[in-house]
Amino acid sequence: MDEKNFISKEQFKKEINDYKKFIFSSNLFSMAITLIAAQTVQKLVSIISETIFMPFINYIINSTGGNWRNLIFIPVTGMEIELGKFLGGILEFTITITFIYIVFYKIIKKFDPNSEIKH
Repeated sequence: MDEKNFISKEQFKKEINDYKKFIFSSNLFSMAITLIAAQTVQKLVSIISETIFMPFINYIINSTGGNWRNLIFIPVTGMEIELGKFLGGILEFTITITFIYIVFYKIIKKFDPNSEIKH
C-alpha cells in the first residue's frame, strides 16, 4: 500500500489533541449554554404567546371558527395562502424580540451597568 495516503502517528495524535482542545474549550461550552438558553426563551415566549395573547386574538377574530391561525386566503382556485400561520409567525417574532429587549436591555443593564450590552 502507498503510505502517502495515511497520516503518521504523530499527525494523528496532534489531530486528536486539537480536537480535544476544540471540544473542551470554554467558547464551545459557552455557545452550547447560549443555545440551550435561547431554546428555553423561545419555549417561554411560545407559551406566553399561546396562553395569553392568542386567546384574545382568537376571541376578536372569530371568522375562522375561533382559531385565526387556520385562516387561509384563496385569491384564485388552487392557490391557498396560509395567512394565519404567517401572521402567527410575525406575532411570535414580535413578542420574542420585545421579550429579549425587556430582559437584556432594561433588566440586565439596570443591575449590571458594566455589561457588554450597548445601546
